Amino acid sequence: MSPEDPVPRFFSFFQAFMAAMLGVVLSGNLIQLVMFWEMTSLASFMLLAYWHHRLDARRGARMALTVTGAGGLCLLAGVLLLGQIFGIYDMDRVLAAGDLVRADPWYPAVLVLVALAHQSLRAQRKAAAEIQAAATQTGEA
Repeated sequence: MSPEDPVPRFFSFFQAFMAAMLGVVLSGNLIQLVMFWEMTSLASFMLLAYWHHRLDARRGARMALTVTGAGGLCLLAGVLLLGQIFGIYDMDRVLAAGDLVRADPWYPAVLVLVALAHQSLRAQRKAAAEIQAAATQTGEA
């Protein structure tokens, strides 16, 4: 970071991202998990767009937000289907009843939707790596 960069803004975005990730890890409810997942998407967007004066950072941030937003919608749909199967969104009960999920006819749809959500995270890591590489080349990292 250069001396002109607003460091408190960067660390506030970073803390928001860490808090959202902590929420994902500690969630005991599937709907709560989806909400924190989306918070990580927004915080990632803010972190990736930190150097908003750079075109590549803005493009990468928009791409990451689009991809993770789509992944969040897939996760929400998968979670809603799981809730339809169980009638409850409690994480402990859903995880304990894996055989019931695999026996349900909606299992393939749930599996595909959750897998698509996972793939959105992989795409976001790629975008972040590209922005970091571009920032390193210009000396802004």
